[in-house]
Amino acid sequence: MNEKLKRIGLVAIFICILFQSACGDTVKSSPGGLVINEIVANSANGGNDWIELYVTGEDPVYLGDYSVVDDDKKHTPALLPAITLEPGEFFLIQATDKEPEDGSFYAPFKLGSDDCVTLYYLGSNIADVLDWDKGDAPAGTSYGRLPDGTGEAQTLTPTPGKTNRVSFLPRPF
Repeated sequence: MNEKLKRIGLVAIFICILFQSACGDTVKSSPGGLVINEIVANSANGGNDWIELYVTGEDPVYLGDYSVVDDDKKHTPALLPAITLEPGEFFLIQATDKEPEDGSFYAPFKLGSDDCVTLYYLGSNIADVLDWDKGDAPAGTSYGRLPDGTGEAQTLTPTPGKTNRVSFLPRPF
């Protein structure tokens, strides 16, 4: 319970710091090689939206120094858990307005069809941004970088916690 109160207090601080969205801004800082690798904004099977992070660098990354938020100013940033990821490791964040029954880590917001997710380092330093337009992430697809962590963002086949794959579904126009 005490840990939960600390997290709530930190979230309140981050809300004050992160009042403005970073979508449309350039990345100001990218420590440790942690990036937003892939998102699902409309699961084909009615499941939760999700955000996948990936470590591109050669050093481990401590997630407790990071938070994520989308561009809806009413959404609360999610402080990431106090764990360390190894190079090449993925981390999945459920994006849902209620805690998942399986206890998996989640951000307290859903993603939209035209949205943006920002990864912050130590509160206000932008580590990465993934921005998509309507039609980039239709139902049953994901949107992310190919190859993982470094490639151009595009419509993909959802691969939560695994290497990204190109989508073979036709995009609606």
